[in-house]
Amino acid sequence: MPLETFNIEDYECLFFPNLLVKDMQKALDPIINVRVDEEYTSILALKELPAVAEPSTREALKKMRDL
Repeated sequence: MPLETFNIEDYECLFFPNLLVKDMQKALDPIINVRVDEEYTSILALKELPAVAEPSTREALKKMRDL
């Protein structure tokens, strides 16, 4: 979409995957050794996300939602 015709009022929300990738990486770094990529293939390949990662993951998603 050309920038000239973009109207933010037409959108209820915008998703910025690069920002979420950084937040998810920061949330998971102390817990598991995984590199988060924009397609989330590394996370989706996990059979199970450790329960201890839930609070920091939820916080990262909440932070993104509140932007």
